[in-house]
Amino acid sequence: MAGAVAAAQAASSGPAEVSVGAGRAHVQGAGGLVGGERNRVERGGPAEADRVEGAGGSAGARRTHEDGGGEPMGDPARRSRVVVVDSGSTDATADLAAEAGAEVIRGPLGKGAAMRLAASFVDTPWVCFLDADLVETSHNIAAVLRERALGAGDEVAMIVGEFTDPPPEPVLGNTIALYPTLVRALFPEADGRFGRRPLSGFRVVRPELVADVPDDFGVEAHLNLTVAVSGRPFIVTPIGMYRQRFRYKPDMGREIGKAILDVAIAHGRLAPPARPAWDHWVAWLAETMGSYRGDLEDRDAYLAHLMAAAAAPLPPTGVK
Repeated sequence: MAGAVAAAQAASSGPAEVSVGAGRAHVQGAGGLVGGERNRVERGGPAEADRVEGAGGSAGARRTHEDGGGEPMGDPARRSRVVVVDSGSTDATADLAAEAGAEVIRGPLGKGAAMRLAASFVDTPWVCFLDADLVETSHNIAAVLRERALGAGDEVAMIVGEFTDPPPEPVLGNTIALYPTLVRALFPEADGRFGRRPLSGFRVVRPELVADVPDDFGVEAHLNLTVAVSGRPFIVTPIGMYRQRFRYKPDMGREIGKAILDVAIAHGRLAPPARPAWDHWVAWLAETMGSYRGDLEDRDAYLAHLMAAAAAPLPPTGVK
């Protein structure tokens, strides 16, 4: 499938997650799940540590979460409004999501554009974004994020869900090479502060932050850096295991790199005359990442090649 973004309002009732793929709709509500044979909702999960980030650094917060189980999505006491923006999917995404109880909106192409549209339909303090390509999860991600949102103060701008991958861990080139290299050079105050999965699509966001996001896969990088430079606090919270499929998206690196460089220009971290050299560096690293098609036998050699490429000298910023 392609082109679907699921969003849920984080109101007093729990958000729900709609994920559609391979002809089956997976619906996780705060109280249970419907239709997702491979998704598992566990009760009584272990205590987990949130990391609360602000302008002055980080502070640990200890919380315990419990994922509900047994109640269907249709239980009105346990569900929130669910919106699925169908931006050009090529399978039965829209029909299956509607059958599962979601509100389906036909939207524009591009992940960021779909997220902007979804946020425009929200009238609550939070909107919960959920990637729609779930294969298997160890926890009800929507329920975990809902709990964090309801416990967050008004000053918190965003909650980023940090997931773990089952073995063999995928090589997420943008996450381990492109994004951290650019952020370290241009936004040192954001370096390492958004967890091991800083580009996670599972996050709860103040709706107004989505108004100016780019149309494409640069949306998460834009949100991270916009919040970091604003000095507003944010939370990175564990959401358990998330099994995903390898998806060949050679343009994703260019879109993420463009988003980072756009924010750098806007905040005086990069001089406009220096931009072409940085665009060239991004395109070169994106081409390197595009050489990998997910084959396990090529994984180690590709990983070594990728990290060596990311270590190449960056151009000057032109900022004095």
